[in-house]
Amino acid sequence: MSFIFRFIFRVSKTLHKYFGLLLLIYLLPMGLSGLLLNNPGPISSLSVPWAVTPDNYQPRNWNRMYLRAGTIIGDDWFLAGKPGVVHSPDGGRTFTMLDQGFPATPYRRDTLGLLVLPPPPGAETASPQVEGNQGPALELLAATRSGLYHQPPRQPWQAVELPGARGEAVVDIVATDRELVAFTRSGAYRSPLPAHDRPSGAAPSAAKGTYRFTAADLAAAPTTQPRPVPWFRILHDMHNGDIIGPAGKWLLDLVAVALIFLSLSALVIWYVPWRSRWLKKWRRRPGRVFTFCWPWHLKIGVYAMAFLVILGVSGALVRPPLLIALAPYSLSQDHPLLAFSPRSDDFGGNIQKALYLSDSDQILLATQGGFFQGPADFSHPFSPRRVPVPIHGMGVTVLAEMEPGMILVGSFMGLYLWEEASGRTQRLPRPGLVGGNPYMSNDLLSAVVMEQVPAGAGTGQWPRFRVDYHDGLMATDPRDYRRPPPMPAEIGRDTPMSLWHWLFELHNGRIFEKWLGMSYMLIVPIGGVGLLLLSLTGLYDWFYRRKRS
Repeated sequence: MSFIFRFIFRVSKTLHKYFGLLLLIYLLPMGLSGLLLNNPGPISSLSVPWAVTPDNYQPRNWNRMYLRAGTIIGDDWFLAGKPGVVHSPDGGRTFTMLDQGFPATPYRRDTLGLLVLPPPPGAETASPQVEGNQGPALELLAATRSGLYHQPPRQPWQAVELPGARGEAVVDIVATDRELVAFTRSGAYRSPLPAHDRPSGAAPSAAKGTYRFTAADLAAAPTTQPRPVPWFRILHDMHNGDIIGPAGKWLLDLVAVALIFLSLSALVIWYVPWRSRWLKKWRRRPGRVFTFCWPWHLKIGVYAMAFLVILGVSGALVRPPLLIALAPYSLSQDHPLLAFSPRSDDFGGNIQKALYLSDSDQILLATQGGFFQGPADFSHPFSPRRVPVPIHGMGVTVLAEMEPGMILVGSFMGLYLWEEASGRTQRLPRPGLVGGNPYMSNDLLSAVVMEQVPAGAGTGQWPRFRVDYHDGLMATDPRDYRRPPPMPAEIGRDTPMSLWHWLFELHNGRIFEKWLGMSYMLIVPIGGVGLLLLSLTGLYDWFYRRKRS
């Protein structure tokens, strides 16, 4: 029996050493990128030049989330996304970055939502050249990764304080008939509109004024029937630490530091003996670095093994192709595994989009746990709302009202028109649709550009353009002869990829798609299984040596 254990040890030791050295090329960047992704503050001001970014990441035709939201009012076009907010005063012929007072770095200026408030009736709406700034006469509020920003007419942007938000990203902002409501991933903040800016029967407007937001009492009504939570979301929470709540972030940081140390110490443990064996002038007793790395590599490896296994396995399963096998499965929201997870709260996860329903004076929320609807004054908790539209696992990307009761809902499964009263839905397929099944088509909707219906022609707004994640801006109606405006080259040139987004693409392996094609999807699963194998062989080696001694 001892012979068998000794044989297994020799195989395990060799595998742990040489396969570990090979996998180190993968594990060290994963540890570093995971640590920085979990703590974006230190790198939020850094970006990566396009010269060291694969060509397929460079934006073309407003694709790759360079356009997340857009509004057209007459000749004024406002487009928002990764570059920030872009304005065209002449119907899309020329564009100007509205960057005075706006965050300067690509990560912080990434705009997730935009609200355009029209001026009071009779006010001048032209957008003349203002000294130092080509500012529009309309008032703007931008929901960005670095908070909420407000641009009064013809003035620079100003940061708006949301008490208690602590610089948290603002995901959306809506206007009711009496106030503004800004939403972060987990909270809501309200500010009244000035009385003179609330004309009866007209859209909310604010030509001037300072907004003072206070926290809203946002709550979800308890449900008697727990909702199912997809396994891919549970695995994602395991991988980023959210499965155990706020403490998970700190635990994940410790595991990432452990992985970085194990990778670097493994290199030292291999290199010092190799150098002494093959380089005569370096034949000497191991130095202090080696004697430090060797015992701590063993100790940290053993104590962190369980967490590394969870990290590796969850990372492998949360990415295609293994993710596809898990897609149909879920756990109940009240499962003990989710006791500390945000999936167990009443909203079931982060808020993604918000919409004010003008006919019922209510707000519709799209969250990771589904749709919720409640009064716009937050006087009662929000209740789950069934929306008969297929939603991609990445979540809702479009939630807009064309007219009272007619709502646009979109995700990476396409754009749908939902008639709220009857529950009827109609798919608005993209031009060049390949595959009618929303689960297997190329209809990756990332945004729509809404155009206000001209005065005298009716009320409401309609989706003039739609934005595909890969193909960019295109007409919503294939019969529309008006071609979308091209994306100015200087916008892409002046908005490089933030380091955070670059590391995110590295961490999930997509950055290698240009060279590996669809095979890039195997990188993360192979790396995760490799980390599992290294953990098991390392544990066996440690246990065998311990028993022998």
